[in-house]
Amino acid sequence: MRATVTAITGFLLFWVGITIAATQFDGYSPLKLPISVLAAYGSPAAVLGVSSILLLGASHYVAAVATWPGSRVAAVFVAIAATFMIGVGVVRGGCPEGPGVCARTNPQEVVDNNHLHGVMVNYYQLFMLAATVTLLVVALRAGRIGWAAATAALLLGSLLLFGGLGFAEQPGLRQRLWLTDNLLVLVVSMLAVNRRSGARERQAAGV
Repeated sequence: MRATVTAITGFLLFWVGITIAATQFDGYSPLKLPISVLAAYGSPAAVLGVSSILLLGASHYVAAVATWPGSRVAAVFVAIAATFMIGVGVVRGGCPEGPGVCARTNPQEVVDNNHLHGVMVNYYQLFMLAATVTLLVVALRAGRIGWAAATAALLLGSLLLFGGLGFAEQPGLRQRLWLTDNLLVLVVSMLAVNRRSGARERQAAGV
């Protein structure tokens, strides 16, 4: 249970961090601009933006620990996704001089970093989808209808949101929604795994 509480606390602190970072960035629109802009080259909120993304990645590692008793395969997928999220924070924080300086000194570096950032985001989502499908299978096999129904709904939402359905003019909102969807998958699964483990312990104790 401790890992679950720690992971959820990390998720909440991530949202607090990027919310505060957004207030430090004049002209930033959470609806139109993605979270990574807060950690981008020359961002006035880069330190807090990068720190929040790194915290999110670390919280995914803890979530992997919490889901391990329920599904080792899903936990591995979550850990791999966490690694890509850490990479997103590292890449976006790799050019602190600002976009103007980077563009003058080495414009290709800016292009390469942005490309790598996009690749890491895509792989993060790919492994989170793999974890979600795995957790859905685990829930179905265990006969946990509530867990399975919630995971199935979140899986559908993740697929639609990451595909950009209906949010062409508001990519920032779309990103926040699919990231929230991913985190809810982990929260639901961690709580379900804890409940399952608790039931087994009580059964073993003869309660």
